[in-house]
Amino acid sequence: MMRTGWILAVVACLAGAGCGGGSSGANQELLADLMVEEDEFGFMDEECVREKTAELSDEDAQILIDNIDAGDVEGLGLSEEAEEWVFTLLACVGGDVDLTEDDSPATLIEGAPEGVTGDRSAPVPAGEIADADRGWRVQVLDVTEDGTEIMMAEEFNGPPPDGSRYTLVEVAVGYYGNEWGTPPFISAVGAASVELDSYCGFVPDELESFGIVFGGGVMTGNLCWVTTTDDAGQMLLYTSAGYSGDDVFLEVAAPASAPDVMPSMSGPQPGTDDAEARNDPIPIATPTDLGEGWQMTIPVPARDITDELLAASEYNDPPPDGYRFIGFDVSLEFSDEDRSASGFEVDIDVVGDSNVTLQEECGEISDPLDLFADVFSGAALTGSLCFVAPVDDVGSLVTFASTSFGDSSFLAIEE
Repeated sequence: MMRTGWILAVVACLAGAGCGGGSSGANQELLADLMVEEDEFGFMDEECVREKTAELSDEDAQILIDNIDAGDVEGLGLSEEAEEWVFTLLACVGGDVDLTEDDSPATLIEGAPEGVTGDRSAPVPAGEIADADRGWRVQVLDVTEDGTEIMMAEEFNGPPPDGSRYTLVEVAVGYYGNEWGTPPFISAVGAASVELDSYCGFVPDELESFGIVFGGGVMTGNLCWVTTTDDAGQMLLYTSAGYSGDDVFLEVAAPASAPDVMPSMSGPQPGTDDAEARNDPIPIATPTDLGEGWQMTIPVPARDITDELLAASEYNDPPPDGYRFIGFDVSLEFSDEDRSASGFEVDIDVVGDSNVTLQEECGEISDPLDLFADVFSGAALTGSLCFVAPVDDVGSLVTFASTSFGDSSFLAIEE
């Protein structure tokens, strides 16, 4: 089943009620009070919260009061009914945020590959495309059972624990829904029926697990786990992008022949939520309101700064083959008389025809945008950002930016 722990933390965060600690005389009313009394954003439906908490036993309510800011409800001693109840609490999150469970099938873009499902007893065979729910697909491309030597060749990596080794699994992850998002978390289980440790150090050609993927985007890369020889032939991957339900399990093995990687699609796909905005981004030099007091402007077009960066510092490494360093200037103006802020309130990403967001691993750049300093109303942050872009994406790049509770705005960075 999908982990439920984040739900309580999300609701507590939205309500501003991160207030753990043991309150005596536990009851449902006190739990409801904690959830709504500091709801500074108005996201919680108080009547709904009180109705929901009334469904709990006194014991379960006390446990939740004592652990209102917990990161995981598992292991707290809740009854099975209460763990299921946590899911239903999301129905009380109102406002402009919709976090309620949605079991309706994802809307797939045209050309999306079929995916299959599998459980522990009959996992998806290596090389076949697994349906991870909500438009996500996962595929095992290859495995290196003992990748210790490969890992140890990377600077700063330490050896695995005694009696263990590093196992590298090459995977492809694609999204074929009509929205966009980050990939589902992929875990592994071994011969002992316990989730395997994924802390290996620096993984060469690592899968970018936190990149944003738009409809038709596909990422490939390595994942790593600490295993033993007992896990050989017994190791399985498991994942799910659904809000609830069973994980899909995938066989960890080298396919009999090189598999065809799931298809990637170029550019904004018809029918996706982002297609219109990406095809007609806000023009360069146009101030754009992002919400929460922030206004963003791209004053001049982006430029290829690869040669400039390599000449500027001996410590700057060249981009991977087939990639270039693309830099552009940004102006962030802040206007809110009631508070100060930092540029970290604004998320800025770049996407092109690959439908996968670019990475900011350029090295030292001149005049970088300073996101650390506190600013007050009337201030403007100006500077440059740099992204690593596939050559095939150059000419199709747009930036999209948002604040915590605002919609993303797509802005042109190329003419």
